[in-house]
Amino acid sequence: MAKVVIFEVEDWEEKYIETALSAFQPVITAEKLEEATVGKYQDVEIISTFIYSTLTKELLDKLPNLKFIATRSMGFDHIDMVYCKQKGIVVSNVPTYGAHTVAEHTFALMLAVSRKLIPSVERAKKGDFSSVGLTGFDLFGKTLGVIGTGHIGKNVCELGLSFGMQALAYCHSQDQELLAKRS
Repeated sequence: MAKVVIFEVEDWEEKYIETALSAFQPVITAEKLEEATVGKYQDVEIISTFIYSTLTKELLDKLPNLKFIATRSMGFDHIDMVYCKQKGIVVSNVPTYGAHTVAEHTFALMLAVSRKLIPSVERAKKGDFSSVGLTGFDLFGKTLGVIGTGHIGKNVCELGLSFGMQALAYCHSQDQELLAKRS
């Protein structure tokens, strides 16, 4: 059986991972894969990390049996992809990780600015409930600019459209489904 190590596991994830991967008998650890820890795992064949383990050529070289990396994130810029390709190490990611969460957070920030949320909360904490100077502005009718219409960008555009905004987006390829939603 392949040796599997799951790094950067938080308490709330542990039970799920143990259950879902019980057939593989994974080693589950909260530590990052880094110079200080790599020596313990030299015989590993499959690893799963989050974004805090920077998987450089130098680090990966210390795992001669490694065949597969599963990052539990959308991005994989923490992994030396060129080196993995050269060594035949397969890398997978979660392409929709946080796609709605990040898009919604984008709008939470936009609403906080447009509705002057932080100044109004600060005033309320001081017992000042005056609305003077706290007039915000509507997002409705505004133009939203989005660079990149991957999973997150597409969700940001869709939320903007639902707020009645005009969405201008740039991406290296056209998304016909998203273009159809703007009318």
